[in-house]
Amino acid sequence: MVLVSTTVAVLAYVVLAVAVVVGIIALAAIAEFVVTNRKERLASHDSIRHYYGSFVLAR
Repeated sequence: MVLVSTTVAVLAYVVLAVAVVVGIIALAAIAEFVVTNRKERLASHDSIRHYYGSFVLAR
């Protein structure tokens, strides 16, 4: 059995918590971007893949 010090365990939990928070913020930013561009995408009759694929390929 491997014993882990309390400091290492707490640090691991802190890193995990920060990763979860950053992931949630990233998902919220992506969702906001998609919702903001929805009217324009629907007006151009593009699929989601085609519309946002052009953003990826343009960079």
